[in-house]
Amino acid sequence: MLNLQKSSWGSQFYMNAAVWFKRLGAERRPKEYNCHIRWRVNSQMEDNQAKAFTQALNLEYALPGDQRQSLVRNGVDTYGFGLLARCESERTALQVADECAPSVLVTLEARRQEKAN
Repeated sequence: MLNLQKSSWGSQFYMNAAVWFKRLGAERRPKEYNCHIRWRVNSQMEDNQAKAFTQALNLEYALPGDQRQSLVRNGVDTYGFGLLARCESERTALQVADECAPSVLVTLEARRQEKAN
């Protein structure tokens, strides 16, 4: 799932990506913060790209609309949808999390199940 989170402190937004393991919970529409694997989309980017992406999600930062749209689309496509598309199973989702560590959060419940298998 992708989640657009509004900052409590201004016109900034954050883009979060998350994976829910159906086997570990029957929720049909889990909240992003309850998912088994979570990351901020910009956490996987190089510094310059992460800075530009963060600025694009800050509506107080002056940026032409087409440039803002392009930065957000490219970041979400690559580090949101791109990584989520690789999470076809619990095993591959955990592999993606390991590859992207340490900025990806994995619940202890998911790690326990991984070790049990």
